[in-house]
Amino acid sequence: MSADVFVFGTGCSGTTMLYSLLQSIFGNLYGSDYYSTYEPFIWDKEKFNRPYKQAGSLFGKTSSTSIAGMHNHLKTPLFVHSADRDEYINNDFFRHFSASAGPGQPHLAKFIRANGRMSIFRALNPQARFVLMLRSPVSNINCAKHKFAFYGEDFYPSDYPRFCRQLTLENKLILTPDAANWAQKQAEYCYQMNRAAIEFAVADSNTMILEYDRFAQDKPASLAGLCEFLKTPVADGYVEQLNQPSGPVSSWIKLSQAEYEAVWPYEERYTRACTEADLVRGQSVDAVQQMYNGKCSSSDFDPETEAFTSNRLRRIIRKQNDQIHQLERRLRDIEQG
Repeated sequence: MSADVFVFGTGCSGTTMLYSLLQSIFGNLYGSDYYSTYEPFIWDKEKFNRPYKQAGSLFGKTSSTSIAGMHNHLKTPLFVHSADRDEYINNDFFRHFSASAGPGQPHLAKFIRANGRMSIFRALNPQARFVLMLRSPVSNINCAKHKFAFYGEDFYPSDYPRFCRQLTLENKLILTPDAANWAQKQAEYCYQMNRAAIEFAVADSNTMILEYDRFAQDKPASLAGLCEFLKTPVADGYVEQLNQPSGPVSSWIKLSQAEYEAVWPYEERYTRACTEADLVRGQSVDAVQQMYNGKCSSSDFDPETEAFTSNRLRRIIRKQNDQIHQLERRLRDIEQG
């Protein structure tokens, strides 16, 4: 097996599931003598150098964020092509992922801000195995709603303006920036990031593409194919681990009907992108339509309009806790006469 494996995705639970599985594979191969990095454009590399199950308490804390990671994210274009990648890799942040100047141990990394930047990491690490996890826009956005900001608003100024500028210059932007609603913006992000990653992956002999629903249809066969790509045997317990929930799993439909309809055209584009890359979708567009259409949430709560961020949610929780403590103190005063 190649010593370094990098996982790329847009933030769905499937990517987290894959990352957690690969940690088990690395553990079987190397014991504790490997380095694990979780989305370094947001989270501190040292704090997250641990099994994913042990990292749950770190999310959402200011002390867990990476200033260097966010700085490099903001100064690096969201889409970097092979011709102009070299100017972005001559610093300590990116060299961490280099085969020659990395952490000195087998390296497993997961990225959710790098689908358009895969060429940088290939230039840094020509021998690393890349695994790209794709998921349909409707399911991905439904999973992320209220939990994850594709454009990063929870941590820094929104990527949306520069995202639109870069794609406009490349004549690839589909939506109208000032007229798009929240759901269209999310769908544009998912589609464009998947498109850029697929374009890179089909031309890169060391990258494997996994379509989430296809992977989930037959996990034993999918696992066998993944291990064959990684050149490592399938060990006992891997399939059982895949059946355990990992990451921000959503078991209900959170999209409103209006949001679903705004996202739907991108579902068809996603299908075309998969077909052009010779990928078979695990769910047909008809199956997705039957799952969502007419069964969406009655709530039109818009995370963007309502400024629904993790910081705002924490403030609400703190305020509620303060109110509870005040009531408890009043009750004790009443009881004590």
